[in-house]
Amino acid sequence: MLYLKTTKKPTYELRRCLKRIAHQRSVSQAQVAINWCCYQGTIPLVGMRKKSQVIDVSNVFNWNLNNNEFKILQEVSKNCLKKMPKNPFSSI
Repeated sequence: MLYLKTTKKPTYELRRCLKRIAHQRSVSQAQVAINWCCYQGTIPLVGMRKKSQVIDVSNVFNWNLNNNEFKILQEVSKNCLKKMPKNPFSSI
């Protein structure tokens, strides 16, 4: 149980923000995260194993984050305790 608590904590606020935006827009958290990446000019590589995931991800192109949502995600991500590596293709 302790392991689960420590792994959830570093990204908790960011995940909570993603969830809030997803709920307000009636979309999935994955769609919000992918949309956020696209808003920044990146193209995320998304793994999909199920037909439902393919359908969910395809719906990301039906809407866009607004400027305020993007700013909120950016601000919350600055305070995120777990950071992406400078080289995303590295495991370090």
